[in-house]
Amino acid sequence: MFTGEFDRMRIAFYVDRFPVLSTPFIFNQIAGLIDRGHTVDVYALEAGDFEHVHACVRDYRMLERLFLPPPAPVALPARWRDAWIRLRALPPAAQQRARATLDPRRFGKEALRLKVFYHALPWLEKGSGYDVVHAQFGTIGLIAAQLKRAGVLGDARLISHFRGWDVSAFVREHGEAVYAPLWAHGDLFLANCDFFRKRVLDLGAPAERTDVLRSGIELADFPFRERTFPETGAVRLLTVGRLSGKKGLEYAIEAVAALRRRGVPIEYRIVGDGPLRADLEALAEKQGVRAHVHLLGSMNHGEVRAEMESAHLFTAPSVTSDAGDQDAPVNVLKEAMASGLPVVSTWHGGIPELVEDGITGFLVPERDAEALAEKLAWLVAHPDHWGEMGRAGRARVEAEYDKERLNDRLVALYAQVLHQPARP
Repeated sequence: MFTGEFDRMRIAFYVDRFPVLSTPFIFNQIAGLIDRGHTVDVYALEAGDFEHVHACVRDYRMLERLFLPPPAPVALPARWRDAWIRLRALPPAAQQRARATLDPRRFGKEALRLKVFYHALPWLEKGSGYDVVHAQFGTIGLIAAQLKRAGVLGDARLISHFRGWDVSAFVREHGEAVYAPLWAHGDLFLANCDFFRKRVLDLGAPAERTDVLRSGIELADFPFRERTFPETGAVRLLTVGRLSGKKGLEYAIEAVAALRRRGVPIEYRIVGDGPLRADLEALAEKQGVRAHVHLLGSMNHGEVRAEMESAHLFTAPSVTSDAGDQDAPVNVLKEAMASGLPVVSTWHGGIPELVEDGITGFLVPERDAEALAEKLAWLVAHPDHWGEMGRAGRARVEAEYDKERLNDRLVALYAQVLHQPARP
């Protein structure tokens, strides 16, 4: 564990929504920092799902550390009246910083529409004094850079963490110069894999202020078990993920259908929900495998662990979405590999950094159901290789994705950036 001059830091995480079940990497970092003696607050643009809350959020009482902006009236005249009342209620020093967010020479239409002002309010009401502001996703880093320019964040160092959508689909929509203000005012830029670090550098981030910090998992939650061929019944293939386009689940269903037609005894279980559920059910029906494809819906962390425990093989057939969105090494792949499951995934985004083809799993081209079926058929026919592949996968995750090691490195990165002069 890191110790030294900055062993008691005040840190603010800045996120889009909080809490969100699909962001355990954020919860793990917050919990790890608290365990190491640091103070962590969370600022979000809007409230997340308070009904379905990750155990880590409850255990560390993260909702007590959450600060949200007030709702802004929709009509612009009413919004200005509301803003004027809120401005006058702030302490004098905070009023000065709040007025800076209203400068159209700095912030253009976003100042006149009071977007920057309402983003700033929870920070102004809570007060400054943070050592580090850690923006999760580059899009949030852009907002934080505006607040920094207005003086709202004080002397805090601004760290922005890029995770995939923010350097793929978002850039395609807004242009490759979209992050220029962040490169000018950010202190450190992190990517969650080498693939996205290269993308960040290609977009103009200064190399000397750019690094990689991978997303870790709790290894103890996924104990290793060597898989063997079932004595009775079918081989159980598992996927865990949102039922959305970039997860490529239609190709896995087509692969399973092809295998069933060849007499391969395989059942496919899919944990997760999303907009494509009805389409995937219809596809399974059309392919004649509705009885062998089980869409199980959303599950909590414990239920997902139980599904992994009972599975024999795992697939994550990710594809580049129509909007250009891509994945880093997805957490469910790490969890599956940690638990000893042989995996099949795709040559996609940052996944090849995790899955070494032929060693820790197999990789196939995106959108290639036939290639996916061939690798799954090979695994079903060669269960004597499951143990070797499972052990190699576990070793890879232990070496690169242990959240305790990564949280120690996060603290060291904070200390490193605090030793450097603050950027304006």
